[in-house]
Amino acid sequence: MRFSSLHTWIRITFLVILSAAPITQARQVRIDFDTLYVESQTLMGSLHIHNLLDKQSIKALRKGMTAIIEYRAQIWHEKNRWVKSMIHERYRRLKINYNHWERKYQVFFQDGQSRLYEEQELIDYCQQLSAFKIIDIHSLTEGYRYRVVAQVLFRPMSMENIQELKQWLSGEADEFDPGDIKISKSPWKKAGDWILNVFVNLTGFGDQVITGKSPLFYLTNGQLLLEEKL
Repeated sequence: MRFSSLHTWIRITFLVILSAAPITQARQVRIDFDTLYVESQTLMGSLHIHNLLDKQSIKALRKGMTAIIEYRAQIWHEKNRWVKSMIHERYRRLKINYNHWERKYQVFFQDGQSRLYEEQELIDYCQQLSAFKIIDIHSLTEGYRYRVVAQVLFRPMSMENIQELKQWLSGEADEFDPGDIKISKSPWKKAGDWILNVFVNLTGFGDQVITGKSPLFYLTNGQLLLEEKL
């Protein structure tokens, strides 16, 4: 009886997925630096990520997917064209799912707080990273050439990894790989993992890592000077 119920559940879920997942078209996802400036002795940046959340991503969230987003800002010292070294990295992490009770998207932050967003509010919030603190300028050497490399990691998440996800979100597990989906021996949980993978493949809601680079810059008397325009 249990096997029959499981089989029926898989068939129904698969049909729902097929009906909800039209063929997706490749979209242009990119990162633009809107501003890069010094404020209160801190290098700050504002980024815009174009097309991070499209219709298929939003649909996948509404259908029960959980997603993670990690924003990384790296400072690279570029001595010349061939010699480069990363000297600092800072990140911001989010977890997103759909709250069916409130009919809104729920974003969980690293401090344990959460907030509900309407669809367009969620898109705007996730695609615009404003006033992001990157590094104290006293950690930089005046006259050296630097560049900020921004990365955005966007992945679906299995609920099997809920404890690891909590640690990752809080910063306790810096090296945790959100793409490592655990497989359980339970047939119900195995079915859930299988459904996750099928849904990801059909909706295009898979791993994405987007990278953007700022112009080269250097500091003089605490002021930031760009070698070219943003």
